[in-house]
Amino acid sequence: MKAWTRVGGLLIVALVLLGPVGVLACSRVPPRAWTLRTPDERFELSMKPEGDSPRASLTLFDRRAEKIVWQRALEHGLYPGEALVSADGRYVVLIRSFSETVVAYGPEGKESGQWSLGSPLTPSERRRLVETPCGVSWVEAPQLDGDVLTLRVPSIVSLPQRPPPAESLFQGTPFRIQLSTGRMSRGARPPPPSTASLIQDFRRETRTFVRLGIARELLIRAHEADRRGGAPELSRFWLEVLRDPREAKDLYPLATEALDFIGSDEDIRGLAEASLPAEVEDSSAALLSLFERRLPEDAVRFSLYVIQERRPPDHLRERALAHLGGRAGEDFSKVLMFAVRDPSSRVRKAALRSMEKRGASRHDFDLALPLLNDPDDSVRRAAEASLCRVLWTLSGDEFQTAFAHARRARADVKLAECPR
Repeated sequence: MKAWTRVGGLLIVALVLLGPVGVLACSRVPPRAWTLRTPDERFELSMKPEGDSPRASLTLFDRRAEKIVWQRALEHGLYPGEALVSADGRYVVLIRSFSETVVAYGPEGKESGQWSLGSPLTPSERRRLVETPCGVSWVEAPQLDGDVLTLRVPSIVSLPQRPPPAESLFQGTPFRIQLSTGRMSRGARPPPPSTASLIQDFRRETRTFVRLGIARELLIRAHEADRRGGAPELSRFWLEVLRDPREAKDLYPLATEALDFIGSDEDIRGLAEASLPAEVEDSSAALLSLFERRLPEDAVRFSLYVIQERRPPDHLRERALAHLGGRAGEDFSKVLMFAVRDPSSRVRKAALRSMEKRGASRHDFDLALPLLNDPDDSVRRAAEASLCRVLWTLSGDEFQTAFAHARRARADVKLAECPR
């Protein structure tokens, strides 16, 4: 999901999720030429791209004296809001939205300093940085007053106890840089809300991107707890998310990731035994991933249930077959019996792959024979290739019996020229 926030005069898309979600490509439009004047309009800072090249020139012009004060070449152009000029024209500061480095130029355009916004942050604060398709968003609300630059490094979820405007989701760490001395200091952030209050805010909130931001903060807290069974309040919250068919599907991978860190075996086993609503398709896929990591035996049982009940979506049943192909033991023939009659051609082909992977028995061969006459041409071709390979793994009486069954099924012609 996405949230809009303004950073240094730029409108960007801020992703408020962690975990296995789709990564969007960065699609920033190349910057165009722009000008910026001081309040008294004496000094004018301008940026001009060099044709189609990413390079650009940055020029400070004294309009009163009608002369160029200085000019610099830039390897990459700047967007409006990514440069500030002091009222007296003494300092120019570059604050690129997706760079943690602040650069200042002093008189004659000479570089007067560089400062890293990331270095002073704690590991906990770095985990809460705002990630976007173009990188981490490092700057918001920059102001240059004389030789003092102030700004904030955005952070997810620093919510007050009352319902906030959307922008307060990104309240961050304040910094102060005195350009004349090179001294950088950071201010205090407001105390973070309690886990209980965040959960209450999540339940009351109706804006999707705000709820996702709160969920990300709760996921980070699960990582920081890193004690299975030791954070019952968070465990209960994420268990409720997985059981609720009304929740946004993007939350399910977050829920399983959190429970992998803090959920007890009893919590996760309870999910395996629960009768989840049929609508919770993405929850089922997330659950299988969790069971595979934490409780392999429950993953086998859940995979059997997915195949037999034909739980959507198709890719969930494909994954369940892949899991069972190497682990289901004697139950695989029962699985194959359901899978070869699955309405999805993708699942029927996955059944053939799993059958080969585990080493098919003659009984499995018999169950898969009807796929040679499947209505889908891609399944028929896959069945011919797969059953040929299986046939030549059999020997003696098993081979003769399998071929006799193929003849009765009128499939012997298709298998007669199998390459050995």
